[in-house]
Amino acid sequence: MKCPACGNTLLEAAFGEVLLDVCAGGCGGIWFDKDELDRFDGSNDQQIESIFKIERGPSKAFDLEAVRNCPRCPEQTLWRRYYDPQNSVVVDQCPNCSGIWLDVGELEQIRAQFGTEKEKRQFGDSYLDEALQKTLKGFAAPETSSAEPSDLREGVKGFFEAFKHLWKS
Repeated sequence: MKCPACGNTLLEAAFGEVLLDVCAGGCGGIWFDKDELDRFDGSNDQQIESIFKIERGPSKAFDLEAVRNCPRCPEQTLWRRYYDPQNSVVVDQCPNCSGIWLDVGELEQIRAQFGTEKEKRQFGDSYLDEALQKTLKGFAAPETSSAEPSDLREGVKGFFEAFKHLWKS
């Protein structure tokens, strides 16, 4: 597979039980097939630290704004989207295979958002409660609504697929 950012050949590298495609000797980006980012995020810290040390090429320049194609589905353009509800990390995702491309530094940004898994889940629950509260206000007057956001949270999480990493155990 070819790197969507710099065109370098991606190399397979094992990080714990997850096999990733990395642009070693190129731009330093990482390709995560569908659900690999969630599985990798739960790996131990030594495995995670090792991925931050991917060797970059000295002269590999790339444009963060350039249109990119999926390394798995070369005819498919990657879509840019926010990875998190805070809109602080933009990733490239394939609408066909659901793989995610992270440029160098983006994995560190994602991991730095929450100190612990508990903080991540608390943020996810709070974010969902707020979204549900706004939705409930649109359906009923406050004095007639008996539903609480926390009562609806578990049934609605499936609709927030883009943010599923906030609730993984």
